[in-house]
Amino acid sequence: MTTERIDYDRLVADYESGLVDKLRGFGPAAEYLELWVPDEDPIASLCNMIDAAGTTGIDAVSVFIGPKTAARLDAEALRKAAGDLCEIRIEAEADGLLFDVSNILEKTKRAKTGKKAVWKPRRARQLAAAIAKAAAAIPANRQKGIGPAHARAVDRAGRDIAREGRLPKEDGLLLVETAADGVTLSLLVDPAEHVIRRAAHQGASSAVDRALLDQFCRLVETLPIQEASDHGVIRLEHRLRDKNQARPVAGIVIPEAAGQAFLPPQRLIRAALALYRDRSGYSDSKNEFDPRPSAEWLALSEQQRRQRLDAAIAEIAAEAGFSPVEVEVTAIEHGLRVVVRFLGSLAAADRQGHMLIMEAGIKEKVDGRLELYQEELKDGNIIRRLSDRGKSP
Repeated sequence: MTTERIDYDRLVADYESGLVDKLRGFGPAAEYLELWVPDEDPIASLCNMIDAAGTTGIDAVSVFIGPKTAARLDAEALRKAAGDLCEIRIEAEADGLLFDVSNILEKTKRAKTGKKAVWKPRRARQLAAAIAKAAAAIPANRQKGIGPAHARAVDRAGRDIAREGRLPKEDGLLLVETAADGVTLSLLVDPAEHVIRRAAHQGASSAVDRALLDQFCRLVETLPIQEASDHGVIRLEHRLRDKNQARPVAGIVIPEAAGQAFLPPQRLIRAALALYRDRSGYSDSKNEFDPRPSAEWLALSEQQRRQRLDAAIAEIAAEAGFSPVEVEVTAIEHGLRVVVRFLGSLAAADRQGHMLIMEAGIKEKVDGRLELYQEELKDGNIIRRLSDRGKSP
């Protein structure tokens, strides 16, 4: 198949003008451009383009770089940056540069299986920079462990280690093992659904690391491996955080900012996903996972669900210092939506604050998928309600 030539400057101009649909005009060979986002750094931008081509199975790309971009492009720096991704040929043409690359698939595969670093797309570089900034902001007393917001839960978890060891192979499941700093994460993944069925860890030297890895292994079982990589450690940090303690950091709490003890499971699960992709051929990177309530919750009758919620509300009320009779569950909709009504002193109190406390408690004590809603307030004026009934919206 003939490699179609891409006009880089026109492509960037179209993108910046919002004319993304024009990308289709470059023909079927350039459909990979749907995955590409230009970068203000032309070297990063061209490397991103190569990465997008390789992701969609394109082995060669031809790009004309106009004089405006060519004037600020260091050709040798481009050769060095893209050298691990493809074979490169750069020639002067019409006051610009012709950038021809080939052998993308073989070179990228070799780079991923070897030890050489591959140029990171812009989003990956931004994420890495954000993580490094967050890690640098961790207080010194938490750098080698965890802070007070997680200490009690981690201590409890350390008394009940249940996922330590190595997993044997099982028919129908793919065994994936990754190791870093002497710690091994073992996963048995269902290749038909890409779901982790069993998880185990081995080699952690500290009590904190053992506890976190054990809880992480429990948590990722039944999750798709993509979801475990994307959000597994985020779920772990949130599950172990004491909501009565001050937040570990201001703003959005990412695991890397909560303490460096959360970094080993993050590194291991991301390496496991990469290894699983290589061994299974799984290439989809879109995460559309939407967790359902647990089978236990779904199996309960309406009355049993209300009993579970009432018991949880009693515990939450005792912890937060209000009376449980001031919270009434009025409906459970679609098995997910828990509708509550505030009574007594809570009806005039900070209802938004109490809703946050209630929802966090119900997710922790009943089911993490449940959503809490406050009952819609009706107009107490009967005459106004009746007069509004016949009005058109």
